[in-house]
Amino acid sequence: MKKFGKAFILFLLLAMVIWIGICRPCSVPMDGMEPALYGGDKVLMLNRWCDRSLRSGDMVVYNAYIDDGEENRWHEEQAIARIAGLPGDTVFLNNERLLLDSAGQVVPFSRDLYIYNSRYDDRVLEIIRRRDWGVSELAGYEGDGFVRSFTADEAYFLSKAIPEDLDIRLLRDASLYEAMPVVVPKKGIPVKVNRNNIYLLKDALVRYENCVAEIKDASLYVNGKKAGSIVFGRDYYWLKSENVMDMFDSRSQGYVPSDNISGRLTVIFFSRQKDGDIRWNRMFDIVE
Repeated sequence: MKKFGKAFILFLLLAMVIWIGICRPCSVPMDGMEPALYGGDKVLMLNRWCDRSLRSGDMVVYNAYIDDGEENRWHEEQAIARIAGLPGDTVFLNNERLLLDSAGQVVPFSRDLYIYNSRYDDRVLEIIRRRDWGVSELAGYEGDGFVRSFTADEAYFLSKAIPEDLDIRLLRDASLYEAMPVVVPKKGIPVKVNRNNIYLLKDALVRYENCVAEIKDASLYVNGKKAGSIVFGRDYYWLKSENVMDMFDSRSQGYVPSDNISGRLTVIFFSRQKDGDIRWNRMFDIVE
């Protein structure tokens, strides 16, 4: 009996070691990644060492670069985002680094800022709560309008659910949506410097490649020499949040090196709303 007890304890210890080594639980602390993830979700992350192949569309945990506001002072903080560009891919951005398709349209499920008639705010909030869209914080005001973030599908649903004079529309000027091609760096492959990527390249060189880089007279200088193209020593990714207000993605981070990605989110094993109610319908959902 004692031998059985010792064997059982050893088995549990071994299972825990394997569990911690292969995957680990992660919490989604706030809204911003709907419809894939909601604030209050508990998700299993498959560690990167046993899952080396990442694909476009994967939801990942990564170390975000946080500037402490002092010269040469920064730290890393874990965040969640979706892979939108693999090493060597070309992504299309506007001048606010929002991800577009090649036709200049915001990619599906991305959130953007919409303005609507403030008289209908109670009905808008009721729909947000009833449909569990997650994000409900007021982003601002403009005249008699309230500003909140929605996906295009959510904004369309509101326009049909409140058909009077809700007048919901994009806050941003359509002229901002000019698609600019940007190459995501791949290890060993030269990336040509141009006006679309010059600041992205400079930030990646300083943060991750241990280079001295600066921009002078619209040109990039690396270690004191003018650079027409850059060869990186590691692979990089372009990451995006579904929420236009959540800047923990490549809009603020720029290119994210492969080493900074901890793992891929796989399965939701528990989910709780802000009011404490359990989201039973999300139990064991696959993260897509």
